[in-house]
Parts: sequence; C-alpha cells; structure tokens
Amino acid sequence: MAKDKQRKPQVIKIINLSNKELTPNELSILSKGLKFTPTPQRSNYYEMKDDILEFCRKLRLTEEFHGKQIDDESIARNNSNYTPTKGKNKVLDRYCDYITNFPFQFTKKQKHSQNFNKREWNDLIKLREDKTITIKEADKGNAVVLMNTNDYKNLVLSLLRDETYYERVQQYNQPKIMYNLRTLINTYREGLMDKEYEYITNFKCKSSLFYDIPKVHKSQIISETCKTSTDILIKIPSPNDLKLRPIIAGPACETHCLSNFLDTLLKPFLKHIKNYVRDDIDMLNHLPKTVNEKTLLVSFDVINLYSNIPHTLGIEAITFWLNNYSFELPTRIKKELIIEGLRFIFENNYFIFDNNFYRQRSGTAMGTRTAPSFANLVMGYLEKILYQITLEKYGNTFSTYIQNNWKRYLDDCFILWDKSIEKLEEFKILLNGINDNIQFTMDHNEEELPFLDILIKKVGNKIETDIYYKPTDSKQYLPFDSCHPRHTRINVPFCLARRICTIISDTNTRHIRLQELRTILINRNYPLPLIDSAIQRALKLSIEDLRQTKPKKKEKLKTLPYISTHNPLNNEAFSTVLQSTALLKGDPKMNRILETHTIIKSKWQPKSLKRILTQAKLHSTSTTKSAVRKCGKPNCGICVILVEGSEFILEQGHQFTIRTNFTCASENLIYVLTCAGCSRQYIGHTKNSLCKRMAVHKSQIRNPEYRKIPVSGHIDRCASNEKRKFTTYPLYKFSDSITFTQCQNKELYFIKKFRPSLNTLGQQNIGLPKRKNEILPQPP
Repeated sequence: MAKDKQRKPQVIKIINLSNKELTPNELSILSKGLKFTPTPQRSNYYEMKDDILEFCRKLRLTEEFHGKQIDDESIARNNSNYTPTKGKNKVLDRYCDYITNFPFQFTKKQKHSQNFNKREWNDLIKLREDKTITIKEADKGNAVVLMNTNDYKNLVLSLLRDETYYERVQQYNQPKIMYNLRTLINTYREGLMDKEYEYITNFKCKSSLFYDIPKVHKSQIISETCKTSTDILIKIPSPNDLKLRPIIAGPACETHCLSNFLDTLLKPFLKHIKNYVRDDIDMLNHLPKTVNEKTLLVSFDVINLYSNIPHTLGIEAITFWLNNYSFELPTRIKKELIIEGLRFIFENNYFIFDNNFYRQRSGTAMGTRTAPSFANLVMGYLEKILYQITLEKYGNTFSTYIQNNWKRYLDDCFILWDKSIEKLEEFKILLNGINDNIQFTMDHNEEELPFLDILIKKVGNKIETDIYYKPTDSKQYLPFDSCHPRHTRINVPFCLARRICTIISDTNTRHIRLQELRTILINRNYPLPLIDSAIQRALKLSIEDLRQTKPKKKEKLKTLPYISTHNPLNNEAFSTVLQSTALLKGDPKMNRILETHTIIKSKWQPKSLKRILTQAKLHSTSTTKSAVRKCGKPNCGICVILVEGSEFILEQGHQFTIRTNFTCASENLIYVLTCAGCSRQYIGHTKNSLCKRMAVHKSQIRNPEYRKIPVSGHIDRCASNEKRKFTTYPLYKFSDSITFTQCQNKELYFIKKFRPSLNTLGQQNIGLPKRKNEILPQPP
C-alpha cells in the first residue's frame, strides 16, 4: 500500500507534437479538454421555433396513429418526413398554435454567465483556422494532441502506401457502386420488407473520409515523458515512434445502411460466444477471489485485428454462426443475403484522403457499423477452433481449463495461468498458428497486470483489483463550467466515484483513489460540497450491488420527448409546452394519449471544443478559398447568370464570405437573386438544385400565369430591356438532414439580417416574428 499512497493525481496533459508554440490563452483553452462546450454567444429564436414545431409534429403523428395496429416487421427503415395536416383534431391544432406562437421574450441583456469571453473565442477561431497544425483527441486517455499538418499527412500516407491493406484508385464511380448494391439486394428482395429495401438502397450517399487517431499510449517516448513530467504541457516535436489508428468515417457512404442492417442481424449471435466479456463489470464478475500462488496473470492482444481479418476467414466464420445458430435469424432473411452483403461491404470500402481516392483491400474498416460485431464473431469462431485443437493435442482437461479461464473483450484477451512458463510459450505458439493473419502479442506478470480499465493484482493467493490509468491518460473530466445541462454536470462526480468503488476491491486503496479524484475534480472547478456528497453516496453502495448487472427497466408509459438544443440564453420552453397540455384534455382522444404517454425534456448538446477543433477531413495547408464556380457543362442555362467568386456584397452593403464550394448543381441552399434592371435583391431557399430552382424563376418571369411570388412580376417589368433579366449566386448550404421548416427559418434569418428589398414586395409582413426587444442570432 505504500506504493499506492505515493501516487499523485496526474495533471492534465496537452501533448504538443508540432512546432507551434502555444500562447498562454491557447494553453488555457486546450486545458479545458475537448469535451468542454463553450456557452453560445447569443440566443437563437429560430432554433427554438424548430424544436417546438418538431414536437408538434410528434404529437400529430401520435394522434393520427394512436390505437391503430401497424403490422410492420421492418428491422430498419428510413426516417419519415411525413407531417399530418392540420384540421384533423381542432383541440390539438389549438394547442400547437398556442405553443408555437407563445411570446417568448429574447433580450440583449438577458443575464447568463458566459464561460468563454470574446478574447477566448478569437483565440479559438485562430486555432481552428491554423492550417499548419492538426488537432486530434488521443486514441485513449482523452489527451489533446497537436501535430504538424504535414507530419500528420505523411504518417497517414505511409499507412496508405502499404499495398497489403490499401490501394489507390484512379476512378471512383459512386453511381456504379449504388447500381451494383441495388442489383445485389434485388437478388434477395423476396425476404425483405419494403421499408428495409428502401432503407438499404434509397438514400443520399456521400464518400467516406479517412483519418487517423494518434495512439500516444503506444509511443514509448511520449509515455516516458508523461510519467516524469509534472507540467500541463508535453512538447515532443515529431516523435519517431508515434503510431496511428486508422478510421474510415462513412456515416452516409454507399454501404452504410447495408452495414447497419447486417449489424442488427448479427448482434443476437454474440451471446453464444462463451468467453466474450461485455465490459469492466462483466470481467470483474468473472475473476475468482483466490488463485494458486504460482498463478501468472497473462494478457494477449491481437495485432491490428480489423485490418488483418482475411475476407475468406470472415465469411467462413459468419457462415459457421449462421449454420449453427440459425434460429437467431428471422426466417424470411436468407443467409446468403448476410454473406454476400458482407462481401459487398468488404469489396467496396472506398474513401477519400487529401482529395485522392483509395480502397481498403484487406480486413474491414474501423468505422463501418457492423465491424465490431463481425470482428467479435470471427474471434469467437477462432476460439472454437482453439478449443478443438487443445482438445485433440492436450486432452479434455487442458481444453476445459482454457475454456473456463480464457476471457476476451474484442481483441484484448486475458487468462489466469497456473501452468508452467514453458507451457505458456507453447500455448502462444499454438494461438498464433490458428491463422497466419491473426497474430497475438503476449504480456505476463506474477504480481499485477492491466486489462481494460482494471489493474488485476495477485496478493498471495488473493485476487485484488485497482483502477488502471495509462501514463498518457489526461483525466480531462468535463469541467463544471462547461455548457452542459446542470443534471449532467452534477452527476459527473458521482459516476466517477461509483466507477472507482465498483472496480477497486481493497478498502484502503479505494479511499486513496477517491481522494485523488477529489483533488482532480476541485481542479475542474466542481464545488467541494457536491464532490464530497457524491463520494459519500458512492461509498454507501456495497461492492456486490455495484457489480451486479441490472436488467433494463421496461417503461410503463411511452415517451414523447421535447428535444431542444441546450442554450442558456434561450428561454426554456418546456414548462410552457408541458403546462399547456391542459388544453389537450378537452379532447377524449388526446386525453387517452396523455394517460399512456409521458412528455419528457431532452437536450441536444451545443458544439464542444472537439467538434470545433477536430475534423475528419485533412486540414489542408492549401490557400484555395471556397467559392461559387460555374459547372462548365455545354448548354447549361444557369452558368450565364451565375456569379462566381468567394465574397459578395449584398444590397445593404453587407459583405458575405462563402464557406462552401458551390456550382449550378448544388442542392439544399440559400440563394441570392439580383434584378438586372435595378440591382435590388431577393433571398430564397431551395431543397432542389440551384439549376432547377432558377429554371422555375425563369419560367415564372416569362409566364404570368405561373407566377407565385411578386418578385417574378417585378423582374419582368424592371429588366424588360435586359437580355439576362437577373443574376444569382448561392449563399449558404444546409445539412442534408434539415427539415423544410428549418429551411424556412434559416431563410427568414438571412432576410432579417440582410433586408433584401424584393422580399417585401406586396407584403406588409414577410413572416418574421414581432417580438419586443428580440434579437435574431446567426445560425450555426
């Protein structure tokens, strides 16, 4: 125990591997940790309006389908944009109108403490815009890592040059991949529900991005420096032993939906893997209290599991589980769909890095949804082979011993070994002989050895457990002043204390770790009474209760969530939404719905430092600006009226800089239309392409019978002598998931900000809210 008492709480580490010298302000910002969320600089009326409208939509859907039996066995489906029309329930209409038009007040002087001042915001923007450095979160330990962008790029390219795993492709034909996907799924169309078929084949896809996370804990240079340094900043320019973990981010790639679907089908098979442990608690419950005094603590680690699984081995393993546990698969789903679906995912794993296209040739991508389940089942299959080999070579006793003591979490394995060291080396050779591509490294110790977050100790013949932190672990717990909901922040000390009490078996060690935690949380600005109260609550729980796996509680009532983005500068609308439900009780159907549903408050989180400072796409050092460019296609009727450039001056003299590349074919955007006769402007939005929207404008200007907005008549009259009656350029790009109502609200924001005169033609009110002292903030 003397060794434990000497251990000091580790200070936060910012690992600077770049040539950049951080200023005190930049160091202060990064020391908050990448989980830290700055308070938004202003309130957001439209954001709040969107949240209320979405809740009204959920209510209308619940009312329309309440009491109706929907026979739908679909495992996966696309999100529906269907919104029931008004007029079906007058009481519900009255309620929605009331909360939608409730006079929430927004004032410039609304009081709330900001956790980020103007200077810090400016420094944060400078860090984000500094293209010479790349900021990443460490693979483990949450440390902030700064790298020279060129060093990061060269390290990634050195991985991509390994032709065993990757190949560069000159032609990347996304439409052809989607065509081949539909052809494959059509082969097994009979067993799929219509919504499943639509989910897999009908969506807007984007190419995957390749990025890497620095594995600083694998670098001996960085680990040793972290052990000896007491400074908040560790500076080691370009260490030569740094390794990266490759990630292929494809949340909307061609195979993403297929991967999600297959993952849902494969997960039920995991419970048949005998030696798989789910988490720390599951591992703790598998550890015996006593062992033989000569027992060794042994761990095995698979080298680059995801990348090294041969496709033939993966298909062989999945076929084994499908054949032996076929009852886990819905009878309508053919096994061949899973096998061929996986093969399609493996063979079409394309991605972009530094504007070049690549394909992963071997293994599966860390990033595709089905990868963990697939890798687990492959390892489970190899374990079946291992048990059979040990049975044939060493007999039933040894084989049973391996089956009872071998534990694995994905690619990390552990065993309590009471045989000789020579037998252990022989066992390692046997392991590495199962498959040439799946190779294990081994570590063993007589006294202590880490596994997951547990430091397993052997004291005499007793097994004790302590919590384990890697040398590079920064302990960057969420600061108390982060812009998170209060219930999230006040639960952090208890959750951390509970984790310590769950893992650590020795009472004295537990108290030492809790005091270390207390010191760390004080440095993260947590109130001392809150910390002490959380620790006392955790200590009152017995270790038996803490380590018990509790079944999920079945909710008696269905939930209707009101989801809003957490912004302390916005008025809290939930109380109005909830209290106003008294209006709904006048309708018998809505009253029954309220009896079987509970309305709950839920929060989206504003952008954290991680979302602001890190990105999957390579932070290129190129000085090329985003701009509007003509598509250049022959006979394009829009190129002649499209204004090119990166910066534009709007009607009232406002200068606007484009942040996204646009062409005539760009979709889902805000655009500016300028009359050629008077140079007055109109702002609009479209979910279609700019080309299609401008064609509609042209048609309405030429043909009075098609006109729906006054600006068409104005341009026809004002620019009658002009060959090109108007010009246009896109201004702002929406995310693909945005709703039509959210598009309208963003459009209203731009109209309110830039005041284009053609938007108010023939209108006394353009639909903007009339709130006294209201401020309309800039959308994210």
